[in-house]
Amino acid sequence: MDVITNKYVSADFKGLIKIIKSGYPLMEIIWMVFEMGFLAKINSLRYSFFSKGENVIIHPKSRINASNYISLGDDVLIQQDVWLNVPLHQVTAIKKYDRPIIRIGDRTRIGPRTTISAIGLIEVESDVLIGLNVIIEDHLHSFIDTQKPILSQGIVDRGNIIIRSGCWIASNSVIVSSGKKLEIGRGSIINANTVVKENVEDYTIVSGNPSRVVKRYNNKLKRWVSV
Repeated sequence: MDVITNKYVSADFKGLIKIIKSGYPLMEIIWMVFEMGFLAKINSLRYSFFSKGENVIIHPKSRINASNYISLGDDVLIQQDVWLNVPLHQVTAIKKYDRPIIRIGDRTRIGPRTTISAIGLIEVESDVLIGLNVIIEDHLHSFIDTQKPILSQGIVDRGNIIIRSGCWIASNSVIVSSGKKLEIGRGSIINANTVVKENVEDYTIVSGNPSRVVKRYNNKLKRWVSV
């Protein structure tokens, strides 16, 4: 549950009281605190991150490959069945890099069953909310040689992906670069079931497959305006 944040499962007694008063059954609260607190802390010991901030919670049922090329900021929440993947076995040149390939900023939440897979760079800045079943990838399988099965041709870099701070990436969205750098602007919203292959400007809402702009925030009117 999103309400169980890093802040609540740590030593924040006031936050725990707030959850109890909100109406959740006591046994649910006890289990969530145990699972997202104690078990998540143990789970984080499995990994050797490039860097890791304070109060990071990694659900024990998440999966992380090549953690030494992944950096996590403070108060990051990684929920159940999330897959953070740097496929070193498919791109050996990556081993020469002296930097993180996946960067997750402070206070970002990654929802259940989301996949973030990178061979160049995927950077998710601070305070980003990522929903369920989201896919973010900066590469694809090569299919140049028709005499070989696609699974034997490796993968190719399609350009870095940057998701700026304050964005909301809604459930079932797909963000894939298409041969050049892809940037999601600050404070933007990717609606559910949207496929994004092109840049999104700051404070813009996009929807559909392929994505199209449906609203932008108007600073003069102080509201979102349909396009």
